[in-house]
Amino acid sequence: MKHSLWLMIEVYTLDKLYKTVYMANGFDPAVNLAAEEYLMATCKENEVIMYLWQNEKTVVIGKHQNPLKECHMKRMKDDHIHLIRRKSGGGAVFHDLNNLNFTFIAHKKHYDEKKQFLVILRALKEYGINGCHTGRNDLTVNQMKFSGNAFMHQDHVSCHHGTLLVDAKLDELSLYLTPPTLKLQSKGIDSVRSRVTNLKAFNPTITVANLKDQLVRAFDQTYNGILSHHQMPTSQMLAPYVVKYNDWDWTFAESPKATVKHEKSFSWGHFSIEMAIKNGIIVNCMISTDALLDEPFLKFQDLLVGKKLKYKEMTILICDLFQDEQVKDGLIELMMNMCV
Repeated sequence: MKHSLWLMIEVYTLDKLYKTVYMANGFDPAVNLAAEEYLMATCKENEVIMYLWQNEKTVVIGKHQNPLKECHMKRMKDDHIHLIRRKSGGGAVFHDLNNLNFTFIAHKKHYDEKKQFLVILRALKEYGINGCHTGRNDLTVNQMKFSGNAFMHQDHVSCHHGTLLVDAKLDELSLYLTPPTLKLQSKGIDSVRSRVTNLKAFNPTITVANLKDQLVRAFDQTYNGILSHHQMPTSQMLAPYVVKYNDWDWTFAESPKATVKHEKSFSWGHFSIEMAIKNGIIVNCMISTDALLDEPFLKFQDLLVGKKLKYKEMTILICDLFQDEQVKDGLIELMMNMCV
């Protein structure tokens, strides 16, 4: 009799849906994306996860994008802006601490994009904001985008994540997501530029902190089941995933094959460089210049082949190879727009 009762209790428990909330406790983009991947790997069959997180200033590119085509690399280096590649597709986005990111994770049985979007829209209604789900990827209000969304699927677990522009610095968004005038041919996916807005423009009382609370309430209202708040995974649990997101090869070598051309006039002459790049490595290079200085431009051209398109490595090579300080400064500046 006891044994039968135990079986009934166990079956009943497994039949319940568990609504699990995670709140990130830091702003490191590599750690936050690592946590998302860890939660996908550990999500239970009878669980729906909502994970809320913020990043310090970061440009996040989609899985199939080329950062040279999406970002202003020099500005990002100057201003210490993170660059990171996520595992999902879609376009490039800019995060700061006034942007709130959300993630829904569930096994296919409970993964429901309509419900997930409903959680967001239901939370915003508490502020009198009537958002709309337009197309597949965007949430808008008054035809202006406040949320971009992306999706990924792994085995039997799916993930839906997106941004919520609460009071983000929109001028910085356009500053870093506007690449310089590089001539670049690539088969990667381009970002679609849209008119964007902050939610605070529609209700000045909204903040990241109180929006988190509203999202938890909406999550609880939208799904039947048992709601619980869980502690974030430990740094030790996340370590294997963090390594990948901090790896140059993941961020840049995963970019689609590309041909990059850049030219500029300096006080010492006009300089043009064209490079074919595959897996983040320069496979072909052609340099032309009308400079009269006795500097090893052709040797530079030959030495670039086989090198990774890393700014630090390019800087060392230029400083070791060239003598004229103006040439060094000019080439280093030019490479800032072309390297990661």
